[in-house]
Amino acid sequence: MSFDSSNKNESLWTHQQKFHPLRERLTEEVHARPFESINDEVDVFLFVKVTGEGASEREFTHLRTFCNEQQIVPPPLGTRHFSAELNDFRVRWERHGEFTTYMAIIPTSGALPFSESVPDVVSHWISSTEGQIIVATHLSARYAADAANAIDYVEDKFVAESLVSAKVARGDGQVWTDLQIHDSGFNHIFLINTNLKGMRLGRIIQRLLDVSTYRNMALLALPEAQKAGGEIAQLEKNLSKLLDQIQDSNQLATKGKKANQSIVSDSEMLQEVTDISMKLQRITAKTKYRFSAADAYFELVKTRITDLGEQQVDGYQTIGEFLQRRMTPAMRTCHSVHNRLDDLSNRTSRAVDLLRTRLNSILEKQNYQLLESMSKRARVQMRMQETVEGLSIAAITYYLVGLIAYLVKSIDKSYLPISPETIIGISVVPTALLVWFGIRKMKQKVLGKDKSITHI
Repeated sequence: MSFDSSNKNESLWTHQQKFHPLRERLTEEVHARPFESINDEVDVFLFVKVTGEGASEREFTHLRTFCNEQQIVPPPLGTRHFSAELNDFRVRWERHGEFTTYMAIIPTSGALPFSESVPDVVSHWISSTEGQIIVATHLSARYAADAANAIDYVEDKFVAESLVSAKVARGDGQVWTDLQIHDSGFNHIFLINTNLKGMRLGRIIQRLLDVSTYRNMALLALPEAQKAGGEIAQLEKNLSKLLDQIQDSNQLATKGKKANQSIVSDSEMLQEVTDISMKLQRITAKTKYRFSAADAYFELVKTRITDLGEQQVDGYQTIGEFLQRRMTPAMRTCHSVHNRLDDLSNRTSRAVDLLRTRLNSILEKQNYQLLESMSKRARVQMRMQETVEGLSIAAITYYLVGLIAYLVKSIDKSYLPISPETIIGISVVPTALLVWFGIRKMKQKVLGKDKSITHI
């Protein structure tokens, strides 16, 4: 069997298919942010600036400006990762969700650890961009040949109380750090390289720097949690006091007593609990994103530490042990505040529902009483109207009988079979019935045939 790489069938099928517009972009995403290949002793400077999620276009504009100033071909629009050689060092730029990283990788063969300084061009570039620096880390990687002298030198530079160390990459390297901010303004990480080179060394350096980045980004939630915790505690007290007032009001209502002046009215209590609910919504809006991001960053920290493959060094904590002991309580504090916020929101919602139900019940009772009172007044008015109608029938009958009397008396008695007085007397009842029937018909015509109206 022969394999012909020029087989035209391999490309013909693509012309007959419809591809998803994101196919290439998603494939490129898998290969985004590749590791650097490093084969020398290096000093690496990392800067992380918090810029927010809406700064991508502005950050890209700053990057293109920097490239033009340094006569570097700028990346295409929408790029989220960029690296280039600049003089005798390498620069690397990455855009993340809410922060941007800037890195300078400087070869430093034979130099003492942490003896290099940030290149002026990089310092000027970073200072010209927006945002605030949340991480500044200086990593020195040296070969193991000078490990003994390097360790003695480095131990004097680190804070002994927080110094941690671990072997990484199956023992092919050893890391030292104290996670402190030194006089230079940087966190220091010292990597002794026993058998690391190329992409392997680049991966270890990137993972160490990722731990520094995601650690601080995760801990951004802690001050928010501590601040929100105080506000939540006050709102919990206010809600507890309000629930006691609701209970007191219920007990007084059950006993049939009127609430005294010390008991807040239902409408005022509803206003108070609504205010509590609004404050909770404000706190939730401010902290929800931060707490969710902290969980994601903390998971990345744990993943990067696992990827380092740490091995214990006698007498020292590993980076993972140190961060687990320090960061886990901080993350639990954030979770606790988040859970308290959810619980208080649910309790507040139930209090709002309870008060609204009570107010609706009171309003329904008042409306029923009002309708009952109106119905009673209508019945009284109808009775009075019927009484007036009876008097009206008597009055009209009296006048009609009077007219009949005048008519009968004007006729000669010889023509009448009975006396005029008898005729007048007999006419009273038929006249009254005719008047009653006429008024009834008139009433039905005016009010209609609705029996509910005519027979209230």
